[in-house]
Amino acid sequence: MENSNEVLERVCSIRRSFDDLVSRHSDDSGALADSVKSALDTAEFPSEEQLRKEFAKGTDSARLLKIGIVGAVKAGKSSLLNSLFFDGQDILPKAATPMTAALTEITYGEECTVTVDFFTDQDIAELKEKSDEYERCFNEIKAKKIVDLEKVWHKTQDRLKAGGKAVIAGIKKVGSFLTGKSSENAENVSDVRVPADASGASNAPVSEPGASERKEWESKAERAARVELSQNLYLSGAWEQYQMIRKASAYQKKGSETFSLGSVDEIAGRLEDYVGSNGRYMPFTSKVSITLPLENLRGISVVDTPGFNDPVPSRDERARLALRECDAVFILSRATPFLTKADMEVISKITQKNGLHEIYIVPSQADGTLVAPEIVSDSNGDLDAAIDSVSRVLSGVVARNLGAINECGVFDELISGASDRMFLTSGICGAMARTFAERDSWDSGKQTVWQNLSEAYPDSFSEHDEQTSIASLEKLANTDRIRECIDDVKTRKEEIFRDCLEQFGSKYAEAARDARDYILRDIKAREDEIKSNDLGRTEKEIKLLQESYNSLAPEIEDVFLETVSNWFDDVVKDYQDKLSELSEVVNSNMKRQQGTDTRTGTKTIKNHWWWPGHDEDYTYEVTTVNAYEVKNAIANCIESYNDSLPHYFNDQVRVLVRQVTNKVQKVWSESVASSEDSAAGFRNRVRTGVQSVIDKEYDLEYKGEQFKFSGSRLSGSDAEKCIDEARSFVSGLSRSFKSMLREAIDDVYRKCRGCHFHKIVLDPYLRQLEDKKKCMEEPKLALENFARIKEEVAAIIE
Repeated sequence: MENSNEVLERVCSIRRSFDDLVSRHSDDSGALADSVKSALDTAEFPSEEQLRKEFAKGTDSARLLKIGIVGAVKAGKSSLLNSLFFDGQDILPKAATPMTAALTEITYGEECTVTVDFFTDQDIAELKEKSDEYERCFNEIKAKKIVDLEKVWHKTQDRLKAGGKAVIAGIKKVGSFLTGKSSENAENVSDVRVPADASGASNAPVSEPGASERKEWESKAERAARVELSQNLYLSGAWEQYQMIRKASAYQKKGSETFSLGSVDEIAGRLEDYVGSNGRYMPFTSKVSITLPLENLRGISVVDTPGFNDPVPSRDERARLALRECDAVFILSRATPFLTKADMEVISKITQKNGLHEIYIVPSQADGTLVAPEIVSDSNGDLDAAIDSVSRVLSGVVARNLGAINECGVFDELISGASDRMFLTSGICGAMARTFAERDSWDSGKQTVWQNLSEAYPDSFSEHDEQTSIASLEKLANTDRIRECIDDVKTRKEEIFRDCLEQFGSKYAEAARDARDYILRDIKAREDEIKSNDLGRTEKEIKLLQESYNSLAPEIEDVFLETVSNWFDDVVKDYQDKLSELSEVVNSNMKRQQGTDTRTGTKTIKNHWWWPGHDEDYTYEVTTVNAYEVKNAIANCIESYNDSLPHYFNDQVRVLVRQVTNKVQKVWSESVASSEDSAAGFRNRVRTGVQSVIDKEYDLEYKGEQFKFSGSRLSGSDAEKCIDEARSFVSGLSRSFKSMLREAIDDVYRKCRGCHFHKIVLDPYLRQLEDKKKCMEEPKLALENFARIKEEVAAIIE
């Protein structure tokens, strides 16, 4: 038998063979590299670095045995964990939706501690992006639904009008007959009274819908759009999560937070804020790690995974990684309905590539299934017979549903040994057993369960036989059996670790074969395409695409230049308005610092040259200014500019990128005759093309000199000098601001006007078509090359 290092090196050697394959054929088109990457991703064959990390973790004999709890939201995972580790107390809050479900890990520790990890800024930014996409889709669907409703309304009005005219015509014909006048003069029959309902005087169809109709359409369209988008969990989940984040922004937390508790009983209260459905910090919680001084946790780590296809990237990745690291997994599914579509989506993530072979299934809330009329009737009130009957039914569901996704036999033991690996459980029955003496305090849910069970199985559930009733409730709770299973897994820890290590080589050998087969299938498809293609037909297609290009290129160029020109005009006007507002603010603030003081002087008055003069007092006004506040006003002006306008301009550049992308893609989608490129691929190329033309992030922050003037409160000529210099400085400052912004705007405009944008966008596409044409013109050479590649791929692993 190979030693562990030999296994690792063999696996790493296989992984390097794929990388070498790509390197040897780097001169070929990128199709082979893409095919190899897709094959390795699909087969879950990680890089050599990741392989060595996984191997090092697997060979660490001191590591904890990881037990995963997997299931959809409301499957009863929290209830099971509370029963297993907290004697049924509601320590772990129950998640109400997929968005309130954080990854939870429970391990042994000398002290009771909780560590909460929060979403990163990048997580929240990506959620916002998806939420915005949801809003765009919602508005598009809503608008379309309103148009459809309005069309239906107008058709209804047309039918009503047509019906009304027919009734009126009939009445007038009757009137002409009764009055003896000809039908030609029926229009002039004044003696005939047309009923209000018939003539339309009171119930006439209206020509335009009113406010009430439009309000009703909007309401219906909104509901329909929400229902339609709810099918896309990725977008609807992101929107839901981001709405919660936005509403709870005042409580946002970052990084992680750790706190110690005096006892296990305190956990529930503290966790409610972080993972409870109404918790203040719940929208920001990514993972919860709990350490507890509980003996039954020694040597293991229990992981409650929140599910997959999570719109939060980091949480989704953590859930997938946690599953990959689990040594044993308990799959939870409500007994009724059992193994639903949502359950199967979660379970399908468990594959042989995870290295799991200890898999168990737990049908939860089994009490509801046991009181089904057909089960009660078939068992004739015998609880054990009913449990056996339900188990047989659910085992059949396991075999049927899991058999359909039993990749590489990962569920073989579960399917064949369901009796040993399936545990019916009922969390509510466990709680009822523990509180049987306090039945009066049971809530309505427990009361209903008790009534149903006691009516269906009176011999097992009776208020007059407490011992039997408690034993029956504990039998349905079944937590002791699950604990025994966990203890059994713990006793076989070394065996499980050894098996996982031995499976490391076979697991990745299988992954290599999957990747090999994927690549070979891809190459065969390309060979078949070459063999089946008619060269003349292909040349005609290329000619058609060339003609399409010739008409499309000028149209894209026109749309691009028009968009850039409109953007230029809008930004020039907008930034000038913003600078004018800024100047008005600083001038107004400076003006408020100006004033006048009244001064008193004395002058000598002489009435006659020969008569002695006399002194008289007089008043005069001098200009004053608070130079210190003037400096502050100018400094605030500079700060306001730096805080807003540079960011504003860079935002406008991003607006330009978005506008060009949307308009050019629209032209392309409406005009192109055929394409190998997806709409998303073309859109990305347009966006990248615009960004490459602009090719910079503009630094427009003002870093020049500040206004300097000595003194604080000045008057007279000093004040006037300060005011003149301040005005001059502000005028120069405005020119500097305007010059920086205008230079940046002109730079963007100049680059865009001279870039021949249609070539940037369409030439790569044309080159791809020419490559295809060349390949089609030389099929023999291409097929020979594919044959060599197939031999190399097949040689990677037998």
